[in-house]
Amino acid sequence: MTRRIVILGGGFSGLCAAQRLSHKSNEISIIDNYWLRNDKRRGIPQGNHLHVLLLEGQKLIETLFPGILKELIAHGAQTVDWSKETSWHGPYGPYPQYSSSVKTLLFSRHLLDKLIYQRIRNCSSVRFIKGKVTDLVLKNKTLLSVQYRDENNKIFHLDGDLFVEARGRGSNLTKLLANYSLQPKAKNIKNTIQYLSVRLPGQRVNLRNCKQFYFQTDAKKNPLGFVLSPIENDHFILTCISTLKNKFKRIKNLPELISLYQNTGLDKLIDSKAEITNFNFFYDLTNQKKEYSSLSLYNLLVIGDALCYLNPVYGQGMTLALKQVFAMSNETNQSYLKQQKKIEKQTRMPWLLATSEDLRWQKNKPLSARFVNVVLSILLKSATRNKQIHHCFLKILHMTLSPYNLLNPRYYLFRKKIW
Repeated sequence: MTRRIVILGGGFSGLCAAQRLSHKSNEISIIDNYWLRNDKRRGIPQGNHLHVLLLEGQKLIETLFPGILKELIAHGAQTVDWSKETSWHGPYGPYPQYSSSVKTLLFSRHLLDKLIYQRIRNCSSVRFIKGKVTDLVLKNKTLLSVQYRDENNKIFHLDGDLFVEARGRGSNLTKLLANYSLQPKAKNIKNTIQYLSVRLPGQRVNLRNCKQFYFQTDAKKNPLGFVLSPIENDHFILTCISTLKNKFKRIKNLPELISLYQNTGLDKLIDSKAEITNFNFFYDLTNQKKEYSSLSLYNLLVIGDALCYLNPVYGQGMTLALKQVFAMSNETNQSYLKQQKKIEKQTRMPWLLATSEDLRWQKNKPLSARFVNVVLSILLKSATRNKQIHHCFLKILHMTLSPYNLLNPRYYLFRKKIW
């Protein structure tokens, strides 16, 4: 029996969900208002900023799309060792550089989306629909169909057996469910972080003894931070991060930007004479997490930023979306509600890590955030002196090691300098 699957959103999460659910017995429709054009897709949040697919994420995406990492390399993606080839200056000093097992590819978000889109385009069981979802038809907590408006303002209805919400933080799902007096539980934690990014040609960048440079932001010690990373086509992305409001608001050229970064070394890493004025800003990075399983809807799965979006300080977004996609099942006898609970379970630890950092300098914060702040401070301080502890930190950061390893007492009892 054919199962009709409707995916709302054709971005990273939606396309990965389509691949995960692609099966000869499934008929998949993807609705999106912004499809790929000129190798770029509108609607990607922070599309021009640096995107990191963590080591665990790269393992998952290779499982989902076999050969995708080789394709990325063929298109110029850069391999970087996050210790040996990364000059990382944290709040307690620089981290050691040595050959590690944490190596990933660095590339632009546009390149990754293009390659995934091309893969899904070749899938015979998937059809693409350009339109904007405007309403739902819901009965007895079962979603029967969605209403969408095409580019000619014509209204259509699309029926389905399973609906997957993957439209990111711009999703109007909560608003549409409110028409049926349904509201998911939600948590919000605000921050003042703002981002500015610019793409630089390789000849304008001067990195020594490393391939990427990271000056970590700290609200108290270093309110301004930046990361300079290589991508395809011999280009770099410089992403500047500020915990201060409106710090980048009037930046019009590189000299003005560099002048903000006194004593960080940025002026020695890039050529300020480069005539670049195309700056990309991003703000309003409120953390938000919703619990759609609390609604007990029969045939709706919610993934990606539509479910949970985080301060991108740890670069967890795409990897978290992949972990959620792998919590979905192609088995028709598995309860969708149980699957949604598994999907939401994936967000717990990334949420705690991201929000505890945002709450670090606030007085009234939950005990869990206080605990994580203390543990991370000890770990990061120790990581500047001990490469074993630093390697543990990198593996936790890249989601290949559980954060529960932070509870190992040896990280707090044995912290002398070992290189």
